[in-house]
Amino acid sequence: MPHREKGFLKLFKETNDRLKPVFGCADGEAIILAGTGTTVMDASLTSMFDPEDKVLNIVSGKFSERYMEITQAHGRQSRVLQCEWGARVPVAKVKEILDTENISGVTICHNETSTGVCNVNEIKEIGKIVRAKGGYLLVDAVSSLGGMEMNMDQWDVDVCVSAGQKCFMLPPIIAFMCMNRRAIERMRTRKHRGYFTDPIAYLNDKDKAPYTPPINAVFGLAESLNIMYEEGLQKRYARHHEMALHCRDLTKKLGLRFYPKEEAIMSDVVTGMAVEGFDESAVRKRLAEEYKVNIAGGQGQVKGKIIRVAHMGMVTKENLDYTMQGLGKILAEVRGK
Repeated sequence: MPHREKGFLKLFKETNDRLKPVFGCADGEAIILAGTGTTVMDASLTSMFDPEDKVLNIVSGKFSERYMEITQAHGRQSRVLQCEWGARVPVAKVKEILDTENISGVTICHNETSTGVCNVNEIKEIGKIVRAKGGYLLVDAVSSLGGMEMNMDQWDVDVCVSAGQKCFMLPPIIAFMCMNRRAIERMRTRKHRGYFTDPIAYLNDKDKAPYTPPINAVFGLAESLNIMYEEGLQKRYARHHEMALHCRDLTKKLGLRFYPKEEAIMSDVVTGMAVEGFDESAVRKRLAEEYKVNIAGGQGQVKGKIIRVAHMGMVTKENLDYTMQGLGKILAEVRGK
């Protein structure tokens, strides 16, 4: 189907609009781009800030480094707050920086999958602080949107980005972002918004997209949204929380320790487990070969120190039981029990 065909144009516009409740944004706009999560991270950062702007990049794991790297790559001023991986983001330190430095905006990761930590409570607090200072808050929800609640309006989030390859259960070819009105107004005044990733170009041509969209993936996204709304967003978030609790229970039964410092900050879509007394790469390889299940290891400074089990999308308790039983048998063998 051509992307200028009437039937697709109708679907494209409807799908854009149906994304907004998932973002928790009633007063704003959502746009769809071809690409992965990094595409919309790049689009959001470059369209919100000019080279003279200083951006506070909160880094609490491997994936929150991405906004920092994008800020620096595009010549914006990056003020980096390096946080302890696996721990809470220090809101008091964020406030101190905002009180003493001229910061135009803040970036933070909603769900830091590299450690299994969710920063939702910190985002709520930081949003209020940033808004009071007249700045803008950009949130990376690539791995969490559609599986954990996002409420841009209530949490003072100005721009939120996500993509299809996580909770939306799609191939890594479609991405989306949502902007409130004050963010859109700011974007319109920026001098260096880019070309293909310029959100204003998409808003000006919102009903049909200025460039060829990922047609097949838009159909997939529409169906993902059908599944979400049929289940109900709040019921979906509750189910993900239930899966997370089940995975945590299974983790404890295996005698494994959580990588996050507190259970209260753990993610509802991925569980991070500390590696102690075994070769995680060898264990993961055996799990894939013997049980046909892939789980993730660590990246960056946590490489070799963590294993991660995802429970997003349509993962069931039976899936988790099978995965953790296989993991438990392999660990028992390598530990000589």
